[in-house]
Amino acid sequence: MSIEPAIKYISVSDLHFDRKNPRLVEYDISPKASDDDILKLLWDAMDVRE
Repeated sequence: MSIEPAIKYISVSDLHFDRKNPRLVEYDISPKASDDDILKLLWDAMDVRE
């Protein structure tokens, strides 16, 4: 017998960046960094447009 996983829908505004992400360590992201700070880092340093 298999059990169907429950799907929980959440608002996009409830999603946040993980400040402990190992890819961010080299950029010295503070645990208090805002999502806007991390988003700016992603665009500037990691060139997500690529």
